[in-house]
Amino acid sequence: MMSHESSQASMQRTASSNDCIREDLFSPAGGSQGSDAGERARMLTTSDRLIKGNERLKNAHSVTLEMEGMAASILNDLSKQRETLMRSKSTLSYATQQLDVSRRVVQAMARRAATNKAVLYLIIALIGGVLLLTAWSQTNVAARR
Repeated sequence: MMSHESSQASMQRTASSNDCIREDLFSPAGGSQGSDAGERARMLTTSDRLIKGNERLKNAHSVTLEMEGMAASILNDLSKQRETLMRSKSTLSYATQQLDVSRRVVQAMARRAATNKAVLYLIIALIGGVLLLTAWSQTNVAARR
């Protein structure tokens, strides 16, 4: 009977041990408390890092979109300024051509004015010479009489 009691006690201990193991496995904690708390802490830390990483990515994305908008605006402004500069270059080129034509016309006018001035001085000299010649001839004619 003793062996039967000892075997029954041994079976009860095994059953209670199995019940404890079963409770640990099927409990919400899912196993030993110490390693579960550490695992939960690691999961929470990892989850927090993922959330912060996502926030940083969202911020970086919004900054990138903002910078892209600013870059597009700058490129648009630069394009307009380029068109303005090209029009200005065209206008200045036309003005330079017209100034060259005007300079040639003014030079031609200056040559004509110099020529006309020389002709005028020549005519004045001829008239003066004719006047002197007539005055001399009249004095000679009056002296001969």
